[in-house]
Amino acid sequence: FEFGSRELFGTVTSRGGGLISGVTITGDVAGTETNLSTTSSDQGSFILEAEDGIDLTVIGDLDYVNARPTKAITAQDALDALRLAVGLDTTSGSKDAFSYIAADFNQSGKVTAQDALEILKYAVGLEGQDAEWKFFDSDGDYSGISRSDTTFDEGITAQNIATNLDMSMTGILLGDVNDTYTSYLDIA
Repeated sequence: FEFGSRELFGTVTSRGGGLISGVTITGDVAGTETNLSTTSSDQGSFILEAEDGIDLTVIGDLDYVNARPTKAITAQDALDALRLAVGLDTTSGSKDAFSYIAADFNQSGKVTAQDALEILKYAVGLEGQDAEWKFFDSDGDYSGISRSDTTFDEGITAQNIATNLDMSMTGILLGDVNDTYTSYLDIA
């Protein structure tokens, strides 16, 4: 730890509270081509060292393949996406911001029957769009998310860093509408 620098530390969890390891955490420093980088530990934690006074956006990235032992995206997710698209709750009774974000598989900004079709095609291995992770500020306000508006800002923005920062990121696997992936993780 050097004088004039700060630690940005945090944890990466799934929307169900599972600790996600292996996430590439990147601090994109504003106004430069410099990036800070690390990987989340087995406990989902990470630390980045940043200079005082900088602005940066911390983002996460994790590859996903829908295969055993973590085959989380199934035809049930397609059904739940279709239910959300027509205004119903999922089969488990949820209709929250995270479910809407996960159901917007094609990232069009809204949940439609097309998302359900794309999720089904992905679940059964047909050509189409690949699933991906989205990471965002766990402390953000997502009350405006609905089936007709699933837009949100990825990552966490920190401006004029002057102190050590504790941040928490939540990951949503697009297509995993019923959050099956969390069951494969250690719960925080």
